[in-house]
Amino acid sequence: MAFGLSHHERNKRKNESGAPKRILLTNGRFPVTIDLARQLKRAGHTVYCVDPMEYHVCKFSNSVKKSYYIDSPHVKPQGYIDGVKKAIREQSIDMIIPLHEEIFYLAKSGEPEIIDRLFAPDFKVLLRLHNKWEFSKWLGRIGLDRPATWLCKSREDLLALDLSKELALKPVFGRA
Repeated sequence: MAFGLSHHERNKRKNESGAPKRILLTNGRFPVTIDLARQLKRAGHTVYCVDPMEYHVCKFSNSVKKSYYIDSPHVKPQGYIDGVKKAIREQSIDMIIPLHEEIFYLAKSGEPEIIDRLFAPDFKVLLRLHNKWEFSKWLGRIGLDRPATWLCKSREDLLALDLSKELALKPVFGRA
């Protein structure tokens, strides 16, 4: 027994040795989530899921031990955070693997109970990696090829684009 250590710290030390982890996945409705849940279960981990949809594909999978129906981070951010914390406490979660944009809500939550378990870089790095404009500039600074990129902040910026070339217009943030 590790005297003076919290339950989480004991589990953390145990898990550093390669022991199976208790992993919480977000967004159980997506095919990528069920695929990851299956892989993690095959690797010997116990998988849990949170989702703002009551019925989703992971809820009915034998790869997921329990699924939590929680508030949407876009509608009730604090309710979402509280739902994740409930799952952490009830299941002694070792790691949270966010699958989509809810990673921003979790990373910015400031909740040590979440941050200490979050499989993600710190918030500042996360923003740089998800911001298509910043990411493109960073790729250029480190010498990697990237498509020509323009940041359009106004209608005038859009009208100034060379439309004789094939372009893809995308928001700075998002999956588009």
